[in-house]
Amino acid sequence: MTPVARCLQRFDQASIRRDAPAVALVNAALDELEAAFDRPGARIVALEAVLHAARERPAPDAGTFGCVLTTMIDRRQTRLAQDGGRPRRPAAA
Repeated sequence: MTPVARCLQRFDQASIRRDAPAVALVNAALDELEAAFDRPGARIVALEAVLHAARERPAPDAGTFGCVLTTMIDRRQTRLAQDGGRPRRPAAA
């Protein structure tokens, strides 16, 4: 299974949940997707492919889930484009 297909499968699982862990599932799927690619440009392309495919798929409550998904992917793409894909620093405790 390709990284994009695996990510979409995890989105499907997250989209049927109605609780906070759904966001954690989406983040984990996006982290896994990004880890599958070495170059920042390849990560951006993969994120765009996932976003496009997710928009094409029917999902329960697609409007809300789609907005959250779009926002999360846009932020990741912006980060990759701005800093060249350097790892994020952990939040200070």
